[in-house]
Amino acid sequence: MAKFRFVCGIAAALAAATLFAGIMGKWFNNKSLPPAHAQPLATSTPGEPASPFPADDRGFVNSAARCDGTQTALAVGRTQRSLVVICADQNGNYQYRGVRISDGALLQEPAETTSDGGFVARNDDMTYTVSAKQLMVTSGETVINQEPMSEYRQPHPFSAEAGAPRPNPTTTSGAPGPAR
Repeated sequence: MAKFRFVCGIAAALAAATLFAGIMGKWFNNKSLPPAHAQPLATSTPGEPASPFPADDRGFVNSAARCDGTQTALAVGRTQRSLVVICADQNGNYQYRGVRISDGALLQEPAETTSDGGFVARNDDMTYTVSAKQLMVTSGETVINQEPMSEYRQPHPFSAEAGAPRPNPTTTSGAPGPAR
Protein backbone atom coordinates (compact mmCIF):
# COMPACT_ATOMS: atom_id res chain seq x y z
CA MET A 1 0.00 0.00 0.00
CA ALA A 2 2.87 2.40 0.70
CA LYS A 3 4.16 1.76 -2.80
CA PHE A 4 0.72 2.58 -4.23
CA ARG A 5 0.55 5.88 -2.29
CA PHE A 6 4.05 6.75 -3.43
CA VAL A 7 3.18 6.13 -7.11
CA CYS A 8 -0.11 8.05 -6.74
CA GLY A 9 1.74 10.95 -5.11
CA ILE A 10 4.26 11.11 -7.95
CA ALA A 11 1.46 10.89 -10.53
CA ALA A 12 -0.46 13.68 -8.77
CA ALA A 13 2.68 15.85 -8.59
CA LEU A 14 3.39 15.30 -12.30
CA ALA A 15 -0.22 16.08 -13.20
CA ALA A 16 -0.12 19.28 -11.14
CA ALA A 17 3.21 20.33 -12.69
CA THR A 18 1.91 19.63 -16.21
CA LEU A 19 -1.30 21.54 -15.53
CA PHE A 20 0.66 24.49 -14.07
CA ALA A 21 3.07 24.54 -17.04
CA GLY A 22 0.17 24.38 -19.50
CA ILE A 23 -1.70 27.22 -17.84
CA MET A 24 1.41 29.41 -17.60
CA GLY A 25 2.41 28.68 -21.19
CA LYS A 26 -1.03 29.57 -22.45
CA TRP A 27 -1.12 32.73 -20.33
CA PHE A 28 2.29 33.93 -21.63
CA ASN A 29 1.46 33.11 -25.25
CA ASN A 30 -1.92 34.88 -25.18
CA LYS A 31 -0.71 37.95 -23.36
CA SER A 32 -0.75 40.75 -25.92
CA LEU A 33 0.69 44.22 -25.96
CA PRO A 34 -1.70 47.11 -25.48
CA PRO A 35 -3.02 48.54 -28.75
CA ALA A 36 -0.97 51.35 -30.30
CA HIS A 37 -2.70 54.70 -30.55
CA ALA A 38 0.02 56.77 -32.23
CA GLN A 39 -1.06 58.88 -35.18
CA PRO A 40 1.25 59.59 -38.12
CA LEU A 41 2.83 63.04 -38.06
CA ALA A 42 2.38 63.63 -41.76
CA THR A 43 1.06 61.93 -44.79
CA SER A 44 3.60 60.52 -47.19
CA THR A 45 3.44 58.32 -50.19
CA PRO A 46 4.56 54.67 -49.84
CA GLY A 47 8.30 54.28 -50.26
CA GLU A 48 8.93 57.93 -49.40
CA PRO A 49 10.82 58.48 -46.11
CA ALA A 50 8.96 60.44 -43.45
CA SER A 51 10.15 63.99 -42.94
CA PRO A 52 11.06 65.35 -39.52
CA PHE A 53 9.12 68.46 -40.63
CA PRO A 54 5.64 67.37 -41.70
CA ALA A 55 4.17 69.30 -44.60
CA ASP A 56 0.92 69.43 -46.48
CA ASP A 57 -0.45 71.39 -49.44
CA ARG A 58 -0.10 74.72 -47.56
CA GLY A 59 3.49 74.30 -46.38
CA PHE A 60 5.06 73.06 -43.18
CA VAL A 61 2.68 72.11 -40.38
CA ASN A 62 3.09 74.15 -37.17
CA SER A 63 5.61 76.47 -38.83
CA ALA A 64 5.72 80.03 -40.12
CA ALA A 65 6.80 78.49 -43.47
CA ARG A 66 3.15 77.98 -44.29
CA CYS A 67 0.64 79.74 -46.56
CA ASP A 68 -2.34 81.57 -45.12
CA GLY A 69 -5.80 80.11 -45.61
CA THR A 70 -6.47 82.20 -48.73
CA GLN A 71 -3.09 81.41 -50.31
CA THR A 72 -1.95 78.39 -52.32
CA ALA A 73 1.49 76.78 -51.86
CA LEU A 74 3.27 76.55 -55.20
CA ALA A 75 6.56 75.20 -53.83
CA VAL A 76 7.49 73.64 -50.49
CA GLY A 77 11.18 72.94 -49.84
CA ARG A 78 13.46 71.86 -47.02
CA THR A 79 17.23 72.04 -46.68
CA GLN A 80 19.33 71.03 -43.69
CA ARG A 81 18.97 74.54 -42.29
CA SER A 82 15.82 76.03 -43.81
CA LEU A 83 12.12 75.51 -44.48
CA VAL A 84 10.78 77.40 -47.50
CA VAL A 85 7.32 77.84 -49.00
CA ILE A 86 6.27 79.95 -51.97
CA CYS A 87 2.66 81.09 -51.65
CA ALA A 88 0.34 82.58 -54.26
CA ASP A 89 -2.67 84.69 -53.44
CA GLN A 90 -5.90 85.02 -55.44
CA ASN A 91 -4.48 88.04 -57.32
CA GLY A 92 -1.47 86.07 -58.59
CA ASN A 93 1.05 87.65 -56.21
CA TYR A 94 3.81 85.39 -54.87
CA GLN A 95 5.29 85.39 -51.40
CA TYR A 96 8.49 83.76 -50.11
CA ARG A 97 8.32 82.46 -46.54
CA GLY A 98 11.60 81.08 -45.24
CA VAL A 99 12.29 79.81 -41.74
CA ARG A 100 15.76 79.18 -40.32
CA ILE A 101 15.44 75.84 -38.51
CA SER A 102 18.03 76.63 -35.81
CA ASP A 103 16.08 79.51 -34.24
CA GLY A 104 12.76 79.72 -36.10
CA ALA A 105 13.57 83.15 -37.61
CA LEU A 106 11.13 84.03 -40.41
CA LEU A 107 11.80 85.98 -43.58
CA GLN A 108 8.68 86.91 -45.51
CA GLU A 109 9.10 88.81 -48.79
CA PRO A 110 7.32 89.25 -52.12
CA ALA A 111 8.59 86.77 -54.71
CA GLU A 112 8.53 86.34 -58.47
CA THR A 113 9.12 83.48 -60.85
CA THR A 114 12.38 82.80 -62.68
CA SER A 115 12.65 81.67 -66.30
CA ASP A 116 13.69 78.16 -65.20
CA GLY A 117 10.61 77.54 -63.02
CA GLY A 118 12.09 78.67 -59.72
CA PHE A 119 11.35 81.67 -57.54
CA VAL A 120 13.32 84.68 -56.34
CA ALA A 121 12.74 87.03 -53.39
CA ARG A 122 14.73 90.08 -52.31
CA ASN A 123 15.36 91.61 -48.89
CA ASP A 124 17.58 94.71 -48.88
CA ASP A 125 20.73 93.62 -50.76
CA MET A 126 20.10 89.87 -50.30
CA THR A 127 18.51 87.66 -52.96
CA TYR A 128 16.89 84.31 -52.12
CA THR A 129 16.56 81.94 -55.08
CA VAL A 130 14.45 78.80 -54.66
CA SER A 131 14.54 75.87 -57.08
CA ALA A 132 13.91 72.14 -56.90
CA LYS A 133 17.68 71.71 -56.43
CA GLN A 134 18.59 74.36 -53.87
CA LEU A 135 18.04 77.50 -51.85
CA MET A 136 20.72 80.02 -52.78
CA VAL A 137 21.31 83.29 -50.94
CA THR A 138 23.37 85.93 -52.73
CA SER A 139 24.43 89.51 -52.17
CA GLY A 140 25.18 91.06 -55.54
CA GLU A 141 27.44 88.54 -57.29
CA THR A 142 28.61 86.93 -54.01
CA VAL A 143 27.09 83.62 -52.94
CA ILE A 144 26.43 83.88 -49.21
CA ASN A 145 24.84 80.48 -48.74
CA GLN A 146 23.97 77.57 -51.01
CA GLU A 147 21.78 74.86 -49.45
CA PRO A 148 20.82 71.73 -51.43
CA MET A 149 17.16 70.74 -51.17
CA SER A 150 16.62 67.53 -49.23
CA GLU A 151 12.87 67.74 -49.97
CA TYR A 152 11.00 69.72 -52.58
CA ARG A 153 7.45 69.44 -53.83
CA GLN A 154 4.99 71.48 -55.78
CA PRO A 155 1.55 70.72 -54.30
CA HIS A 156 0.01 73.06 -56.88
CA PRO A 157 2.51 73.31 -59.75
CA PHE A 158 2.35 76.31 -61.99
CA SER A 159 3.45 77.37 -65.42
CA ALA A 160 6.25 79.92 -65.08
CA GLU A 161 5.16 81.57 -68.33
CA ALA A 162 1.51 81.89 -67.36
CA GLY A 163 1.96 82.04 -63.59
CA ALA A 164 -1.11 79.85 -63.19
CA PRO A 165 -1.30 76.68 -61.08
CA ARG A 166 -1.34 73.33 -62.93
CA PRO A 167 -3.52 70.45 -61.70
CA ASN A 168 -0.97 67.66 -61.05
CA PRO A 169 1.36 67.84 -58.01
CA THR A 170 5.00 66.77 -58.27
CA THR A 171 7.52 65.74 -55.63
CA THR A 172 11.27 65.38 -55.69
CA SER A 173 13.50 64.36 -52.87
CA GLY A 174 17.20 63.92 -52.42
CA ALA A 175 19.79 63.31 -49.76
CA PRO A 176 20.73 66.28 -47.61
CA GLY A 177 24.01 67.95 -48.49
CA PRO A 178 26.98 68.12 -46.13
CA ALA A 179 26.63 70.19 -42.96
CA ARG A 180 28.25 73.61 -43.09
